[in-house]
Amino acid sequence: MSVVVSASPAPPLIERARRSDLTSICWLLDMEGLPSADITTDALEFFLVYRDEIGVAGAVGLEQ
Repeated sequence: MSVVVSASPAPPLIERARRSDLTSICWLLDMEGLPSADITTDALEFFLVYRDEIGVAGAVGLEQ
């Protein structure tokens, strides 16, 4: 008899946005009809992203 142990998926992660997240953040904003043209790599300093096993699943930012 063998026992199969499945690893549970990694928990979602909330962390500071990276430069590589810019495209995903803009895509999320565009999908919700929100402006994204003014989001620059410098603005990412004020963003947090929610990551799941696939990638960026959400974002929050503070407009300066």
